[in-house]
Amino acid sequence: MIAFDPKGDADLMIRMYAEAQRAGRGDAFYVFHLGWPDISARYNAVGRFGRISEVATRLAGQLSGEGNSAAFREFAWRFVNIVARARHALGQRPTYEQILSDVVNIDGLMIEYAQQTLTRHDQHAWERITTIEGKLNDKNIPRQFQGRDKRVVAIEQYLQQIKVVDAVLEGCAAPCATTRPTSTRSWRACCRCWRS
Repeated sequence: MIAFDPKGDADLMIRMYAEAQRAGRGDAFYVFHLGWPDISARYNAVGRFGRISEVATRLAGQLSGEGNSAAFREFAWRFVNIVARARHALGQRPTYEQILSDVVNIDGLMIEYAQQTLTRHDQHAWERITTIEGKLNDKNIPRQFQGRDKRVVAIEQYLQQIKVVDAVLEGCAAPCATTRPTSTRSWRACCRCWRS
């Protein structure tokens, strides 16, 4: 049974719950109420999809596509698509919170994805990356990687030496090479609407 109550009548909800219990279906009783998220059933709008690109389309679709905003919307779609594809490849269902976390900290996602992926291409990948990381210091880190996790720099240098064909890894590496940590403030402002 489904009931819609636009007024949010508490007596009706209590009565429906009592009837569900009486019928032995209390475990199948769900309430969806935006005003009471503590007791409400939840819906993950980005967690269910037919194609992984739908996740990016749903999120970027909230941004304006008018004038100069169209370019930013396209950039946001591509960036979120990379994040969603990486999480999906890691066997995780995307959520708003996880996507926001990954967009703000793409380095962490790149490291996590590379740990799972690179050993399939090269059995000794992590030994080589660890060796590269051990040789890094403030003087020999490329300028675009200043302030970044040394593991990300080592992975990027490893990928330049060993050509790995993996579209998701390349997608994660591209923003890491061009995005500086100071850009997270603008991403947080952009992504505020994605939390709700």
